Amino acid sequence: MAYIAKLPNEILLDIFEYLKLSSRDLLNVMLCSRSWRGPATSILYNSISLASALDEDSPVSQFAKQCRQFHLVQSIAIQLTENHLMGFSIASSDAFARLWEICDTLSSLLHLQSFSLFLDEPIGHGHNAPSTAIVHILNNLPQTVVNLSIDCDRLDTPSLSQPHVCHAISVLVPRLKTLRLRLSYVCSGLFSHLSSHAYFDRDHDPNATTSQHPKAVSSTRHPNATTRYPDANATNNSKLPKATSALEHLVIRLEMHPDSLHGPTSCLCYSGHKPLQGVKLAKTLQKLCDWGAFPSLRRWVIVEHVDGTLSLRDDHSSISTAREVTKDRVVPRDGLLVWTAGGFTARCF
Repeated sequence: MAYIAKLPNEILLDIFEYLKLSSRDLLNVMLCSRSWRGPATSILYNSISLASALDEDSPVSQFAKQCRQFHLVQSIAIQLTENHLMGFSIASSDAFARLWEICDTLSSLLHLQSFSLFLDEPIGHGHNAPSTAIVHILNNLPQTVVNLSIDCDRLDTPSLSQPHVCHAISVLVPRLKTLRLRLSYVCSGLFSHLSSHAYFDRDHDPNATTSQHPKAVSSTRHPNATTRYPDANATNNSKLPKATSALEHLVIRLEMHPDSLHGPTSCLCYSGHKPLQGVKLAKTLQKLCDWGAFPSLRRWVIVEHVDGTLSLRDDHSSISTAREVTKDRVVPRDGLLVWTAGGFTARCF
């Protein structure tokens, strides 16, 4: 007769994963048997979610100081709470101390494959996340990360004197397999590591050869200097991608709040509050696909979520537009257009 305590670890792992035990249950399993401790520990630390705050006993801080199983973590989600964002707004030393703990922890997760970063849902307008903090977090991700999700719809207004979130993501794009984004500011820097022609934040006018794009500014030049962009009629060879991406799935969500006093949520970087048009972003992605920048891409989706106009009866409804292209389906060049009313489903994001 075989006893469960004598089962090999592979079978115990299958059993524990099939039961979908909670973290509390896994902790109890670890205390039941010495032979169960190893498999239960590997499942417990495989995928974790932590919240950051200003206190030294916040979940992120405690994990950074006490965890000894960094090698088991393959997926991690970090939430920047309103408390932490408030600390950034007043330049609190505790806020930056927690940020360095997050960065040090991420750089120690040598087997990390999936990373998610999202902001706390505020009551009211809420505090913005500094772009510098997001860039530091992205720069400390280990090379093993291939799945990235960034949901930061309240970023500080980009400044030419600060690190740029789009460029930090662009550095990661060549090795990513899955990318999901919701940012309050997006520009062509998002794909700058793939092609210098992947611009969607300027008109495709052959006469418009200058721009205030952030990549045009170097450390030795005046911030207001302009740079001449490649001719829109350049040869096909010049449009070949500088690098290719391993992306298989890409979802970008754009937000619009017509009645907001702060303007539309999804804007072009360095443009004030000029809204980002999803159709231009979709056309740019289609061109990158045509140029061979995404040889493994199976599906990409651009979602535009527009809040309905507020009314006293509270009978307004939101509208979502989804432009979707899949590899094995023939679709128009601008993608497949789908309208849905009454709210946005989280199926794509």
